[in-house]
Amino acid sequence: MKTLLLFLVLLISGMIVQSQSIVSSDKLWSNVIFHYSSMTLSTEHIRFTNDTVINPWEYKRVERSLDENQIYWSFYGYSREDTEKRIFYRTNAMEPEHLLYALNLNVGDSAQVSGLINYSQNSFTEMIYFVTAIDSFLIGDTFRKQLHLSIPSGTGMDEVENWVDSVGSKSGILHNWDGMVGGDGFGLLCYSENDVLLYQNPSYPSCYVITNLNYTPEKGPVFQTSPNPASGQLTVTLDHPAKASKIYLFDITGRLQLTTCIRTGQLKAIVDVSSLKHGVYLLKVMEGEKVSGVEKVVVQ
Repeated sequence: MKTLLLFLVLLISGMIVQSQSIVSSDKLWSNVIFHYSSMTLSTEHIRFTNDTVINPWEYKRVERSLDENQIYWSFYGYSREDTEKRIFYRTNAMEPEHLLYALNLNVGDSAQVSGLINYSQNSFTEMIYFVTAIDSFLIGDTFRKQLHLSIPSGTGMDEVENWVDSVGSKSGILHNWDGMVGGDGFGLLCYSENDVLLYQNPSYPSCYVITNLNYTPEKGPVFQTSPNPASGQLTVTLDHPAKASKIYLFDITGRLQLTTCIRTGQLKAIVDVSSLKHGVYLLKVMEGEKVSGVEKVVVQ
């Protein structure tokens, strides 16, 4: 038995590929974007192309495509990677660069990094991540180093993000989990090398997703959620007594995760989210067949 276990450990170790470059022209990423204002999903494709020198460093040109067949590409900034496995990004030559990833970190290390929120407005979010574990993640037929990243919480550390060597963030290349309530959300959809698909997010049917949740916001809020982010229970407070209402919680792929009933006359309902994975969800309140409101909530 010990011999078999040793063989399996050596076999897996031999399959692990580390220290691969991210900023390379042979790679392609597809990110899914949740647009909070319209409650829709869309897809962006990201690639790195030509070398560009912006004193004193050499960058790759970043390009973005929004169409399914990736025919039309537009300039989307510059990115570079240094010898310490740190990846930087800037929207143009005049703006400062931002640290996206630091893949050389060890357990116990921390780093302040950024995530792109809005390219046209040169908008980034900043966060401090702590490395709480390191293991491997299967990309294609090889295991690649994976960093588990956490942020402090009232009860300790909550894991919110993962970085994979040669791939970047599971929130999608150029992005990181930011925990902003009321903002857009991002996720890694697909990853390819040399035109070979090596990873596809199992929550999605393809590498190009566009959906519409068919919700037109009412005038003014019809309910409030607290706390948000939530880690155990979420309280939904209505602005008027309920009339045979139900609460639905969906993940950003549109899959129903749980349902809670609100009795007639109630103003509050408790939703137990302790069993859900960390991430972004959509909470929908319906009175009969009418959608009363939709709100983005974060479970951590």
